[in-house]
Amino acid sequence: MKFVVNILVISLSVSRLVGPAIIFVMTAAAVYAAENIDDNKSEKALTILGVTVSPLNRRYLVLKDANVRALPKTASKRVMGLKAGDHVFGVGRVKGPWIAVRKDKTPIGFVYQPILMPIIDGALANPIKGSVAIADKRCKFKIIYRGKTGAKTQKFEFADYEVYWVCANPVASSQKKELGFCTPMFFTEGPHQGTVEAEHQITVDLLELGSDLEDVFSTHLLWNWEQGQVKFDAGSVPNFVKKKVPKSRKAMTLHDALVEAASMAARSWTKEAWLALNQKQID
Repeated sequence: MKFVVNILVISLSVSRLVGPAIIFVMTAAAVYAAENIDDNKSEKALTILGVTVSPLNRRYLVLKDANVRALPKTASKRVMGLKAGDHVFGVGRVKGPWIAVRKDKTPIGFVYQPILMPIIDGALANPIKGSVAIADKRCKFKIIYRGKTGAKTQKFEFADYEVYWVCANPVASSQKKELGFCTPMFFTEGPHQGTVEAEHQITVDLLELGSDLEDVFSTHLLWNWEQGQVKFDAGSVPNFVKKKVPKSRKAMTLHDALVEAASMAARSWTKEAWLALNQKQID
């Protein structure tokens, strides 16, 4: 079974799990800043603690106990230790690979990058609105943040949303001119494969078509924030997914990624999927 399916079961079927307490290295203010700033690749190199680094604004989860070093090399002086589960804020990237990290607003040293997992906060302060054309019909949607779900099998959380749709019916033969429905959506705050790669999963679940969790039609998309794009990954019901899926779309921020993911999911659904949705609403 693919990992994407495992996530679906976790996200929809388990109660919200509370994992072990996470020790934060940053203050609350620093955490908020880290979660609301994107990497700025256009900035020139800067110097941190006497070392030239590429600018970085990223929150990381420490995967195992580690040392913070005064310089980006293992033989350098140990500044302090980090525990698995700590969160740190990266302010610079060094070849090697090392990440310059800060405590509060002050750089404190360097951490070996392979033990740091990039984390993106999926919380939204306000709903997001969007629209997409389906068979020359306009489909409007609103994405509302509902909270987070933890899972024992993952070190990160899932951000949960509800997407409310109002669509001019793309099925011409239907007597129902407008469709209104809700689809749960989730975002993996850490890389979806549980690695240090910068690829996060976004899934849209169409519950209207099934009577229980086993019948949920899920559309999976992947957002790579380093490449700044969202791409289609897979659909759980083959005849509900077009053979020619939407092309990758540019998305530099979480806001854009969620909008593009919702739009691409809807555009990937076949006529059979829309017919099934029509029939479910009639039933």
